[in-house]
Amino acid sequence: MNNTFNWQRFTMVLRKDMQGLSRQFIQLAIIIAAAFLIIFVYTLVFGKGYDTYNNIRLAVITGIFIGVTFTAPFQLYKRYNHKIYGVNYFMLPASLTEKWFSMWFYCGIVTPLFIVLASTVTDCCLYPFYTWTEKALWFSFALPSVLPKGLLTLDVIISFFAVQSLLFLGNAWFQRAKVQKTVIGIIIFSAVYAMFISVLLSSAISIFNFDLIADISPTPDDSQITANLSINTDYIPTTGLMILKFISCLIAPVGLWFVSFLKMKEQQL
Repeated sequence: MNNTFNWQRFTMVLRKDMQGLSRQFIQLAIIIAAAFLIIFVYTLVFGKGYDTYNNIRLAVITGIFIGVTFTAPFQLYKRYNHKIYGVNYFMLPASLTEKWFSMWFYCGIVTPLFIVLASTVTDCCLYPFYTWTEKALWFSFALPSVLPKGLLTLDVIISFFAVQSLLFLGNAWFQRAKVQKTVIGIIIFSAVYAMFISVLLSSAISIFNFDLIADISPTPDDSQITANLSINTDYIPTTGLMILKFISCLIAPVGLWFVSFLKMKEQQL
């Protein structure tokens, strides 16, 4: 089948995937509800108050959010490229583009939103049992702040998709020991990328002649003088930083997603 996009076929793939993933989402909802209930009981048994419950709750849901969303490709589609179990998926009457977007949709969009929704619903169910005097405080941290402040900024969201693109590629590339091989691949990729950025910065320093500031400070016993060199960032062009950010947050993730698509195409053939 040609790699074209048809909305009806795409919705069919979405429904098919949801049928297979519904059990995992139900299990995730149970885990979130159980975690919140345990925290709530802990605060009651040990006589803790609103602040303790809120802090522990936010820490737990943040850990769940990061852990689940980053491992979503491995958990939700760990068998899609299996020699036996993956045959049925590749035989679906849909194009590869539609299958890829369905995977991306459930891993990058549905999973984070489901965690926020499950957390909010659990909060609403526990609210009648709160024993704190000022129950109105609940509204200050329920729906609008299921996650700590600053975790849903644009930069964080972009960074999330950048990291998940690496995991998405690892799930598509490897058939066995996906997590271990992907972690090793990320370490290698990070080292190469850091070298690439350092070369760019070194070239920029030599081209634009950035000033080096020497911070000379004596030690307490005046026996040695230490000098710390740092780049005067006042002279760094804004466009240069924007280019680096553009590469890191857009070019690299899109490129990794495209490579994962090509890998799926190779496996389907």
